Amino acid sequence: MKKILDVGCGAGNLLNYLAKRNKKSLLWGIDIEKEIINRANKNKFCNREEFVLGNGKELSFKDNFFDEVYCHEVLEHVENLDKTLDEIKRVLKNKGKLKVTVPLKKSEDILIKYNKKYPVQVGHRSEERRVGKEGRSRWSPYH
Repeated sequence: MKKILDVGCGAGNLLNYLAKRNKKSLLWGIDIEKEIINRANKNKFCNREEFVLGNGKELSFKDNFFDEVYCHEVLEHVENLDKTLDEIKRVLKNKGKLKVTVPLKKSEDILIKYNKKYPVQVGHRSEERRVGKEGRSRWSPYH
């Protein structure tokens, strides 16, 4: 049975969606706000979901426990990014999937902290710069 964690789950909308799509999965959501967790528990889609009070830097799960970890628009708010990413990595299975979204400005820094090979894996060529007719750089790390 697939195990899914949503770090910073808020009111549980993502887990409710995932519960509908993954009928044979167990799902956990954590958030730091008690009122939000209470709301998530009241609105949960099914009994395979569990919403608990907690934070990403101290996850109360066994090592290599989750098949998937979601973390949407959360990492830019954490006090200790390195510790949070280490905890997520600890609870994620070796072949597990981490699905992260962060605001664009911080995305590269956060992804590189999690995975030092990220720039190479996505084809970044930081030594290249393209200059347009206006003399301004049009370099994109995605070329």
